[in-house]
Amino acid sequence: MFAHVLDPLAVGLDDLREELACSYLLDLLPGSTAAWENAVSRAVKDAVREGSRSTQHVVDLLLASDRTAGQEAGEALEVIRDFGLARLGFGDGESTIVHAARPVTTIRMPGLSLPEPGASRDSYTRTERVSVATLSLVAAYALRLISHDRTRHKVVALGEAWFLLDSAQGRQIIKRLVRLGRAFGATVLLDTHRIADLGDLADLIGDVFVFGQDSDDGAAAALRFIGLQPTRGLVAHLREMRAGRCLMRDLHGRVGEVQVDLVYPHLLEAFATTPQLARSAA
Repeated sequence: MFAHVLDPLAVGLDDLREELACSYLLDLLPGSTAAWENAVSRAVKDAVREGSRSTQHVVDLLLASDRTAGQEAGEALEVIRDFGLARLGFGDGESTIVHAARPVTTIRMPGLSLPEPGASRDSYTRTERVSVATLSLVAAYALRLISHDRTRHKVVALGEAWFLLDSAQGRQIIKRLVRLGRAFGATVLLDTHRIADLGDLADLIGDVFVFGQDSDDGAAAALRFIGLQPTRGLVAHLREMRAGRCLMRDLHGRVGEVQVDLVYPHLLEAFATTPQLARSAA
């Protein structure tokens, strides 16, 4: 039902879609060579020049190429495009939906298989390559959705944001989301387990909520991030925080302890990712 909905040439903003499509296709390819990269870049440029909004057309151009590298890249992509989540990214240029039809748009991908944090891209399995590449398309789709109606306030919540932050393309999309959020009337929520992932994005983030940490190093890094000295007492206190307790830093740099309580418990069940809650929601 949702095949083609995330085609980068369709959902990407006009000044971003060419680069987004190139990065997506190359992320799908296993061990792509410089020749493959050049071939994919040429094919994407040709497709954009023709006015196409279909990565399937890019594959067709590669397969019809008179260069061996282009044909090889096209054949590899032709195999991958029908594999699991990859079907989301290859559209025909006609059926992609780039407007939100309902007040809440949720994109959940049960087939997502993410590699371990810090794993080398060379070690990714095909499923992991497709999953990581697809997350960038989800962020690009969110950017497209919030750009339409500036009179309505929007909220964009990105889970597992560290996978986007781990790539140059993903960081660029998140930076645009954060920077353009105010102009588009949107609030961006980033969920990441590692403070270090944010890097230079830290200066663009307003309110910060730091929940309980599992290690002294993680707690110390989180405390520094919100402007506190990581004393032994504060580190221990942050590590003990559970069940909605956290430290909050506001736009003015003030830090305080906050308790987050659920107003509607059924929402926790609906969006649960922990095994026990997910089973009960099902």
